[in-house]
Amino acid sequence: MNILRQKHVAKVWLALLITGVMVIFGAGAALAADDAGDAGSGPGNALAPTDAWVQLVNGEKQWYAFRDEGDRESISVRMKVQPSDRAIFEVFTPEQVNKWRNGETFDPVGAGTKNADLSDDLYWTGSFVSSGTYYVVVTSRNFGDSQYSLSINGADVSFPTAQVAMQPATSATTPEVAQAEFGVEVEMGPEQKMAVMTGSSADSALAPVGDTMQILPGQKQWYAFYDGGDGNNIQIRADAQPDSGLSFKVLTPAELRLWQQGIDFEPVGRGTENTALNVDLFWSGSFVKGGTYYVVVEPSGLNDGPVTYSLTVTGDDVSF
Repeated sequence: MNILRQKHVAKVWLALLITGVMVIFGAGAALAADDAGDAGSGPGNALAPTDAWVQLVNGEKQWYAFRDEGDRESISVRMKVQPSDRAIFEVFTPEQVNKWRNGETFDPVGAGTKNADLSDDLYWTGSFVSSGTYYVVVTSRNFGDSQYSLSINGADVSFPTAQVAMQPATSATTPEVAQAEFGVEVEMGPEQKMAVMTGSSADSALAPVGDTMQILPGQKQWYAFYDGGDGNNIQIRADAQPDSGLSFKVLTPAELRLWQQGIDFEPVGRGTENTALNVDLFWSGSFVKGGTYYVVVEPSGLNDGPVTYSLTVTGDDVSF
């Protein structure tokens, strides 16, 4: 009897061990699936809003992420939809995203409602007392395809990990342009994948923190930063070697949309020489609307060969 009991206990422990391993691997697979798929398909690859018009396919969901410091500062989320009534948005806390991953039911902390003072756009405002990454989920109401533009604003709101949402279009000349500008799924080789990861377009924009970079003739390098739109001064500095080999321009979210559509525009700012500050290129300005802004660096064309440079963006409410 003792031998039989020991064998039975051993089988029970083995079954529990196998079950535990299956649960662990199942959780890992769920998290891996969360990060897989197209940009914006889940919390693991959530987007950052740009105020640009984005296509929403019938029945689709698109995820956005933002960080808040939990200081009770007001946050506002606003969404325009065309045609109207074809999409909604909900706001999730980190805890609610965990419940979503586990398949549990919950009521989102917030949802967009029509605001008559904002042309009946969907609107939500609130605040949080815990710092962390929060999410906005845009959902089709299954009435057909639609387009929407989404903005998330707040004094301490930033988008440190989210990808930039891009507006889709119909054609592209290179794999990088197809994926970056139009959201088209394209097979890319290792060199093209590396280019997409290193500031070659708006959706792979770098953080302008003063890293030493090199740019080649005909190349562009994109940088992105978030500003709260409170009118505080922003300064952009670039040092280059050779010192006449570089140019940069500053783009608003609206100008990014024009660029995506191939429409000519004059950027809100350009770097100019500033000998008083001992920097090769300098721009200073401010914004009254919160959002993600861009700096596009290009060779000036005055020199042959590569240019080495560093770029910094500073301001009281600037974040990356």
